[in-house]
Amino acid sequence: MLPEKRDLRLLAFYEFKLGETAPEPSGNINRAFGDGSASERTVYHWFTSLRQEDESLEDQPRSGRPSLFDDYRLRAVVGENPRKSCEAMAKELGQVGHQVSTNMVLNGRDDMQSGQQHIVELKMENARELHPIVRALMFREHGTIDVTCNGLRVIVDDQNCLQAIAYIKSELFNSFIIREPSVTFRIPIAILTECLSVFGAGMSTALKMTYDGHGEPLKVMLEKDGIVVKCIIRTQNPDVVLDFDFDSSKIPTKVIMKPQKLKEAFHEFDSSSSTVSIKVNRRMLCLFTEGDLGKIKTEFPQHSEQIERLECAEEVEYSYRLCLVKRMTPSLNLSQKVSIRIDHRGILSVQFMIEQSDNNHVFIEFFCVPDADVYGDTEDSIES
Repeated sequence: MLPEKRDLRLLAFYEFKLGETAPEPSGNINRAFGDGSASERTVYHWFTSLRQEDESLEDQPRSGRPSLFDDYRLRAVVGENPRKSCEAMAKELGQVGHQVSTNMVLNGRDDMQSGQQHIVELKMENARELHPIVRALMFREHGTIDVTCNGLRVIVDDQNCLQAIAYIKSELFNSFIIREPSVTFRIPIAILTECLSVFGAGMSTALKMTYDGHGEPLKVMLEKDGIVVKCIIRTQNPDVVLDFDFDSSKIPTKVIMKPQKLKEAFHEFDSSSSTVSIKVNRRMLCLFTEGDLGKIKTEFPQHSEQIERLECAEEVEYSYRLCLVKRMTPSLNLSQKVSIRIDHRGILSVQFMIEQSDNNHVFIEFFCVPDADVYGDTEDSIES
């Protein structure tokens, strides 16, 4: 008799308290009650809730990407005969060949045979959506990867004047396993971007990324139509991530808008201008540059179709280095919605919402300091 899902969660809760990780309880439950009783992905989601101090035994609705089939069954088949072909395994599992081939890449035949557990193990059946996110941050050579149970952040700093952070939630992955509270390392962003596009930027490919701890490389494996590419990216100790100390409690102005006309405004910036000025009052958002072509100004009235929300407690106007603001263009081109905020010190926060499949979203946020002529002595407080 198969227990109720609530009972299985109780068993997983017990093993969580013992300090186990998701694969062990999943295997124990499947051995006791039959294959398919609780997949590794399901137990992982339960463990994520428990880490967030949600000890409810009731299932909560969630969005996510279901695996093609239960990884536990595939592991069992590989364990019985490691030399068995993908075609033979597909027949035994009742699946088509390319699904088994994809899952063999996502799981790794060697890992399934040895039972190796990586500190970080991320799997995605379609890496096509991840590539443009990473590419949008390619304005510096290196970036920092920060992984927690909630997802991963890709952080890129530009000489302490600009910082970009991509927030990629765990739900975007088919499997997202981390066996430490948090993991941080530094990698070359351009190399990761090239790896993700090895089959072409617009091609759908299966992806697996693993990391085994300090000094170990990031291993990236991609598969398409049975062709497997393995990439090993050297990692470095992470730099101290600059805290711009953006004060969300002291924001005199906030604008939420559509990106279409903002893209045009970015395109029309006068490249001979050293800065772009942002002015916000209760009536409008205004961007302008001043260079060899004179003063070029774009206004977005509060009542226009482009503005969804404009809040302004007091009029603000700050100038920012044009070369820094232009680094936001790739993220702007990907976005479906833009949030612009300026705190009381003039720190600019621009957040781009980028839609993904399955009603998921990725956010890329930029922090930028005002131009030195306007910023004055406050700059010291940020770098300290």
